[in-house]
Amino acid sequence: MLNVPLEVTPTLEVVREASGAKDRSVIARKYDRTVYDSIYMALAVRTGHHLITADNRLVSAVGDLLPVFWLGSL
Repeated sequence: MLNVPLEVTPTLEVVREASGAKDRSVIARKYDRTVYDSIYMALAVRTGHHLITADNRLVSAVGDLLPVFWLGSL
């Protein structure tokens, strides 16, 4: 297992923190992503954390917006 520090946030807190209609709709339209993806993107931007994903298309779409770690690189 990788020695990676993780911060666990309850799901409801994630949605409250990152699902503002303005944030998610702007991100979803600008980067042609789903609302589901845009919630996690908004959370990463707001908290200053990396977005960790196995979705290579998501990495390509938002790699310039925020730090992204692609799990496929392991």
